[in-house]
Amino acid sequence: METEAEKALKNRILKRIRQEINNSFGHYFSYAWREAIGEMLEQESKYSKLVDWIDREIKDKMTTANFFSPADMDKVGDYTNNFFETFREQLSDIAMLTYFRELLLDDRTTTKMRENIEYSIGKVFGIHYDEYLKDYV
Repeated sequence: METEAEKALKNRILKRIRQEINNSFGHYFSYAWREAIGEMLEQESKYSKLVDWIDREIKDKMTTANFFSPADMDKVGDYTNNFFETFREQLSDIAMLTYFRELLLDDRTTTKMRENIEYSIGKVFGIHYDEYLKDYV
């Protein structure tokens, strides 16, 4: 179970990652044009499901990262390089997923950009949108 201090730390880390990502968007979107609102609304439900999946994945990865954190080595006795690698991989995934989530939620992101993000997440994390379930699996 996550303590209040762990929750606060997690929220500060995620807030800082979001700030860094959003600070860079001014350059990234300098060429992007907003598409027609109707076209975006058609895809809104699908991409909101992707954002929901990302949120759940971030939460799970934060739990794993907290368990393998080198700051709390007493939990496992001998802290190994494999533990640190697991910790690093989880934080890397969290940063990448946060970046993708912020792009998906940005109103300057075009449908093509969202499709590219969806494709990338699918390749990296092995998920896809199921038309029957209307969700990512």
